[in-house]
Amino acid sequence: MQLTPEAYLQAIQSDRVYLVAPGHEIPVHRALLACYSEYFALILSQNNPVKSEDGKISLPNVSIATLKQYADWTYQTPNFTFPGDAEI
Repeated sequence: MQLTPEAYLQAIQSDRVYLVAPGHEIPVHRALLACYSEYFALILSQNNPVKSEDGKISLPNVSIATLKQYADWTYQTPNFTFPGDAEI
């Protein structure tokens, strides 16, 4: 499934969301989630009927260690492109 540039823009309209595992919340910039994961981009887009209204994305079956590793990876991965960017 491919998101349109408009859907990506909708997904990054606010700065921060929280990934929530049982007993823990990890703040992550919305734009990074949308850039690196179509799953999160869809959750954060206005077209998603299950989107989080309170800025929290509940992931009850994911361990806190996995969420931390994912968050670390998103901030350490330097190469990402936005829809419509030309390849260099």
